[in-house]
Amino acid sequence: MNEVTTTKSKPKLSDEELRKLTKPAVPHDLLVSAVSEYYGRTTVIQQLDSYDDCNFLIEIDSTKYLLKIHNGVESADYIRNAGTSKIAFANALYRHVSSNGLRTNVIFPVQNKCTVTITPQSIVHRIGDDEDDKVPVSCFLVKEGDDVALHEFPVSSTAYYSSCVLAMQVFSWVEGTTMSSARALPIETIAKAGVFLGRLCGVLDDLPQPIPQAAHRYHAWNTMHTANLRSFISWIQDDHRRSMVESIIHAFENEILPNAHKFRTGVIHGDFNDANILLDDGNLNVVGVIDFGDSTFSWRIVDL
Repeated sequence: MNEVTTTKSKPKLSDEELRKLTKPAVPHDLLVSAVSEYYGRTTVIQQLDSYDDCNFLIEIDSTKYLLKIHNGVESADYIRNAGTSKIAFANALYRHVSSNGLRTNVIFPVQNKCTVTITPQSIVHRIGDDEDDKVPVSCFLVKEGDDVALHEFPVSSTAYYSSCVLAMQVFSWVEGTTMSSARALPIETIAKAGVFLGRLCGVLDDLPQPIPQAAHRYHAWNTMHTANLRSFISWIQDDHRRSMVESIIHAFENEILPNAHKFRTGVIHGDFNDANILLDDGNLNVVGVIDFGDSTFSWRIVDL
């Protein structure tokens, strides 16, 4: 049983602030122990680039996998209501995309059950949460075959949260080279990425209805919400850059939003860039896509 003990008072911060403050900061030995407890004997090969989660290339019984440890915001949502969480939505997308013949990560299920103690102090509290939203002290049973494991881990800002119960997942390792790693890209490869995106959009259009609630969550990186960036302009010190951002937001409000009703909408990947597009190792063909963590319901054009 994983006992969670933290007594820090929790400030009311925005989701974006909380994601940074509760990015996992896991010592190597604890990481190996936690993953091995749920999935079998594990070797950590290297940490990978990530924004507000932590990703690792690992081996379990000599097979390569991707390990993702989610930040405290997404983890808390999963603990409160797993079925409507962003994590569950992303899991549904991985399954749907893979089952339709496009290469992406496949979830490797939990192999060993474990009970995790959840306390009100062990998960993130967000703006708008009140006493009724607090999770009572309880035991969360992670079962064999589950998509997600839970474990207490240290996080990046000990001034606010010494540790949190965080969601942890293991996925198949998708072989290939990210487009961002290629030294040079012929125009044909760029065109193939567009063709692949078209196939992906078609697959996402066939998602079973109704579309999960998490697809409609507020996400600051959803381009539909560009106007909301105005509240951050005062933090830009350089006059030229601040003026440029102001002009972009002004154009968005006056040219894009009035025509928004004309845009095709649907579930999008949300982060279809060269770091998430996979190429084969020989001919620079586009063979897959990874990371559906930013997927939302938005304008289709956003993925371009």
